[in-house]
Amino acid sequence: RLIAAVTALFRGLATFPKPILALVDGEAVGVGCTILFHCDMVVASPRSTFRVPFVDFGLVPDAATSILAPEKLGYAGAFRFFCLGETLGAADALRMGFLAETAPADEIEDRVYMLARRLTKKPVQALLQTRGLLRGDGQALCERVDREINLFREALADETTLRRLKKIAQLAA
Repeated sequence: RLIAAVTALFRGLATFPKPILALVDGEAVGVGCTILFHCDMVVASPRSTFRVPFVDFGLVPDAATSILAPEKLGYAGAFRFFCLGETLGAADALRMGFLAETAPADEIEDRVYMLARRLTKKPVQALLQTRGLLRGDGQALCERVDREINLFREALADETTLRRLKKIAQLAA
């Protein structure tokens, strides 16, 4: 049921017609990070970090990030980020195009609200059409979400992956 709910969330994000803004002030790990690839603008505090340890766990990326990450980070950046599981600091994430901007932690909420207010003043139809053109085919993203989830399920049925996940869970406890 959890996988079905997460899949529905990802599919909803892939086809959501309105701009999505996000604010990050701290660690964004795993799905907390991959969901950000669906956002049109991500603003983070300088102390924020981003990490996707899926491959380390024997899993594949989710949320259609196998399409979205290379688009935002370039292939080499996405490969390093996912396959090496490296943590990106806010400065590197900004430089790579993952973030729209950074703002001090005590100003970040006001900054995101200001950006949202600016967007609400735009002609709605032109804004939505432009976003749609920039985002591309939502159905292709949904198909990739489904493909990634199927690979994720297969990995969760693999004994080696399950042992790895149990070992990681024990280390974290």
